[in-house]
Amino acid sequence: MLGSCLHNHLVASQTQIDNFWTITPMISSAAEITEDWLGAVLQAQIAHVTARENPAFNSLVTHLDITYSNDVNLPHQLLVKLNKEHDGQNEIQFYRFAESMNLPMIPRHLGMSYDLQSGLSYLILEDISETHRAPVTREQLQMLRGVPTNEHMESIVDCIAQFHAAFWEHPQFGTIPGTTEMRWWYRDEEFHTEHVERRKAEWAKFVDMYKDEVPQEWLTLGEFALEMLPKLFKNYIRPRLSSKLSLTMSHGDCYLPQFLVPKVRSERSYLIDFQDTCVNFPAYDLVYMFATFWTREQRTSHEVSLLRRYQSELNLRGLQYDWGMLQDDYRLSLSYMLFDAVWNATSGSSREYWKPKMNCLIDAYQDWKCADM
Repeated sequence: MLGSCLHNHLVASQTQIDNFWTITPMISSAAEITEDWLGAVLQAQIAHVTARENPAFNSLVTHLDITYSNDVNLPHQLLVKLNKEHDGQNEIQFYRFAESMNLPMIPRHLGMSYDLQSGLSYLILEDISETHRAPVTREQLQMLRGVPTNEHMESIVDCIAQFHAAFWEHPQFGTIPGTTEMRWWYRDEEFHTEHVERRKAEWAKFVDMYKDEVPQEWLTLGEFALEMLPKLFKNYIRPRLSSKLSLTMSHGDCYLPQFLVPKVRSERSYLIDFQDTCVNFPAYDLVYMFATFWTREQRTSHEVSLLRRYQSELNLRGLQYDWGMLQDDYRLSLSYMLFDAVWNATSGSSREYWKPKMNCLIDAYQDWKCADM
């Protein structure tokens, strides 16, 4: 459940969003993706559409093979992403915000709309599944076998660095509620205070549920890390909120399956699924990538070299983000991400999901000496 601080902010923002969209015909199921509907959205004459569904766990995703009635400069393979209950709002807002930007690391979009009253949305993208695939599966991550090949991992790091660089300290941050604002965990002192209270309640529930199941070391570390959050806000976050220094657009749910890597070497990697996008510290996405489901041994082999590669890519693009700040941001993000696993454990996620994630994050918290911040 959203905290009252965030809820009040969203309610107050609705009038700002209300006229943000051009509403086109809305649909709620794959069965409604007809030649007529798609033709109206794409403004093209379509002779035939063949559809097949994708087993995505957070949206209704349908792959389309299109036959056009005439020659058009449009892809013949498309992907339609449908959401209900306002779940697609933030992603549509992100695509609107980024519409005029050169972002070759995200698939081309061809149509989108969001209806504030019904909460329905659709997003039409070029389908690149013939040439690209996920580097690892969600199941491989949970089994702690989620390290891509070196070539793919380097391509993924370049992709996220280029994405972050495109939005680095963007002058229009703050103009679209939620999407271009700082993550609500620590958007300001009021948001942060409420976030900490929520985390304390989740932690108490976690201890009550699992104190006899998890190592005492986890419980001791968690208590300490939770008490550290107000200090971290005061010493690290508040100054960055004031200066807006080295903030960027964060993917927000940047597990490795959110990337698509090329099946052929010469192609670039892509980043997909922007439902949780917001402004954040750059390292927030990197913690998702390297610390949530990589073991200590896997991180020892890859983590620092990939972080160095990320920093070098930013520096090559003229951004002054030094190694010390990257390390501090990484430690900071680890300190907050630790409690994401607690939320997973207390909100219905399976043990097969939250336990390896928590174990990996605790190891990373210790290895990066986050307690010394």
